[in-house]
Amino acid sequence: MDGHTLGEALAGRAGTLRSLKLDLGDASAELSGDFMVAADGILSGDFELAVADPQRIAALVAEAAPQLQSVAQSLASAIGFVGRRDNGRNIVTLSLRDGNLSTGVIPLGQVPAIR
Repeated sequence: MDGHTLGEALAGRAGTLRSLKLDLGDASAELSGDFMVAADGILSGDFELAVADPQRIAALVAEAAPQLQSVAQSLASAIGFVGRRDNGRNIVTLSLRDGNLSTGVIPLGQVPAIR
């Protein structure tokens, strides 16, 4: 891995996240999609997020990464309105442009740079 931090190692790179999954039995989240990381660690990409029990997942995200609390809560609130249901999960398409996360025309918040 180039660089001393994850941000340094990923700076200027692009990739595909095939599946990042959190499974707690009745609550789960799975994220996949293409992304790129700018030289300053700011993320951009297009993702699909599938969530069962979005409020519980948002609470866990807030506990694990407090800087993402407002984004997680906004997403949990919006996912039922803008997502589609499939096998007991809400599925939503997310756009991340220069750290600004949205679903369709609904802004969800700012994702911090990778450091």
